[in-house]
Amino acid sequence: MPAYDSIHVHPDRLTTIRVSLPDGPLTGEWLHAEILGGGRFRIRNVPFSTPEVGLHDIVVAVEVDCEIDGCIEPECRTLELVEVVERVTRARFLFELHESSSARRVLDEAQRTGVAIECIAGQMYVANTRDRHAANRFQRLLERHASWFDLNDMAGPLPRVIAGDAA
Repeated sequence: MPAYDSIHVHPDRLTTIRVSLPDGPLTGEWLHAEILGGGRFRIRNVPFSTPEVGLHDIVVAVEVDCEIDGCIEPECRTLELVEVVERVTRARFLFELHESSSARRVLDEAQRTGVAIECIAGQMYVANTRDRHAANRFQRLLERHASWFDLNDMAGPLPRVIAGDAA
């Protein structure tokens, strides 16, 4: 397995998978994924709006008719995430840095704790980690530098059905 914060993979091995978000302001989120075969994929980015899925998790996705607003292709098909079959991410943080905090300094220090981070907008970020100790170190960092943060412990039972039915 690659280093946790690594997302490097040959472009021919990448695709996108849609996760439906029926209960939020967004209708879905697109995730980058590495094609593993047999309908399985490895997530290759830190999801923003989908706390049930994390970086490097192994998921099952199925091809479905495209139902995205504005899609004009009559034969449009897309991959839809069905379930997480192997959990790699153990903790997810959503946070906003204090305006007085130097984002570059905090993010550099955060990477040394073993987390993968993506910016949502401005000073708002999402982070994933596969290690409980890294999550604890990162939480201590956020207690000093974040105006707020939410922690999702993702170490629950598997598999978790996200949307639809694999059958």
